[in-house]
Amino acid sequence: MKKIIYSTGLLLLSLISVAGATPGTWSAQNLFSNLSRSYPVTFVINGKGYFGTGAFASGSNSIFLKDFWEYDATSDTWTQKADYAGNERTGASGFATANFGYVGLGADQFTTYKDFWQFDPNGNVWTAKTAFPGTQRVYAISYTASGSGYIGLGRAYTPFGNTLFFNDIYQYDEVNDAWIQKGNYPGLARSWANTVELNGKGYIIAGSSGGGILDEVWEYTPGTDGWIQKSSLPGARTYATGFAVHDSAFVGLGRQQNGNVFTFLNDMWAYNPISDTWSAMTNFPGAPRYRAIAFGLNDHGYIALGSDAFTEFNDVWSFDSMVPTITGIASASSQNIKVYPTITTGQVKVEGLSSNVIWNVNVYTLAGQSVYRTRIQHSEILNLDLSNFATGTYILKLESAGKIISEKIVKE
Repeated sequence: MKKIIYSTGLLLLSLISVAGATPGTWSAQNLFSNLSRSYPVTFVINGKGYFGTGAFASGSNSIFLKDFWEYDATSDTWTQKADYAGNERTGASGFATANFGYVGLGADQFTTYKDFWQFDPNGNVWTAKTAFPGTQRVYAISYTASGSGYIGLGRAYTPFGNTLFFNDIYQYDEVNDAWIQKGNYPGLARSWANTVELNGKGYIIAGSSGGGILDEVWEYTPGTDGWIQKSSLPGARTYATGFAVHDSAFVGLGRQQNGNVFTFLNDMWAYNPISDTWSAMTNFPGAPRYRAIAFGLNDHGYIALGSDAFTEFNDVWSFDSMVPTITGIASASSQNIKVYPTITTGQVKVEGLSSNVIWNVNVYTLAGQSVYRTRIQHSEILNLDLSNFATGTYILKLESAGKIISEKIVKE
């Protein structure tokens, strides 16, 4: 008998924080009111999140789905769209280009698929496209990098009941409706991995090779068709969930396995591609789970649905990676301190500081990494030059005599 353990993520690596608090705040959104499910496919087009397909447990049976939905983060509402034009399925793969979504592969109880369909959100229509050229499979990875969609890895079953794991990668040519085989993924062939796009590059994270669960991370650069292994995700797992906002990737949740013991997770980690480091974020507040969906919208991440092997969830959560407001931390404006401009190409000025104390000045990434620090005294004005910083969002923290002041700075 397999045992299930729910983890709060507190046993994973020590937390890295800003001003003593683990970064990031979660907010509950409206529940998804239709059938809850696990392992649907998801993508983002023009600031809207889309998801569909998946499976819903009904007793000892699975109900496979093909309905499709649009999420508007501004109004926190779901709108049903045209059903997916292929058969009902779970474990499908999908990605989006500038104007279209694409979904294919996956499986139902009897069939593993390789068909491929385009979704037009403006016309709300599905159009059949050239089928995936590799072996039909389920739980393949999919991502968008530099405007092109990629599908690969995954697993399939032989007529003799054996499992095949793949390491091939294919790029979809949207203009010519054609597939281009790329260089094989250099890590272990695997399934149940997570993928995110960050700054035009694709990242494949964790998963299972059949011989055990994995924590390794690989970065793909489209221009060179090249792979580089990066720092491992803290904690090996399958079915992780991830999204990208503020020039960082945020990955967590999923399932660990030790023999017949399954552990479901609710931790969340931020990846900084510049320093190639992972930092702990505030744990996901919903039930620990795997097979959830995630997307980044309007500078926030969203995680929804998923399962813990007994329950399919319908809750939806938004994630703000900014350092939360806690006791002892105030905004600059609340302390009559002016920070401007907060959106800048380089120069930032701070006015109104008390000149009779020493101020410790730090600038942090949203993942909590300190990228600049200095100390000033006998001055009411601070001039910062962020010209050499990478574009993105930063936290300016000023600390003196027990007082902590923070302000968000966007470097363009």
